[in-house]
Amino acid sequence: MKSLNEMGRSDMVKFIYDCDDNDIIVPISPSLGVDLKGNAMMRVGDNVAVEVDSGEVHVVSSWKDEE
Repeated sequence: MKSLNEMGRSDMVKFIYDCDDNDIIVPISPSLGVDLKGNAMMRVGDNVAVEVDSGEVHVVSSWKDEE
């Protein structure tokens, strides 16, 4: 396992901030993530995600494709 000093930028997780719920989303794929409450979130745009179970639309910080 790498230490934080050995990790490069590509190894680090990029968290997404959910502006509507004041929550953090952890991406598990380029289009899916899980917030800290355990809700599955699906990316539908750079700054829009939908909560999978409820269908509720959320404004989020930048959730861009990996470059």
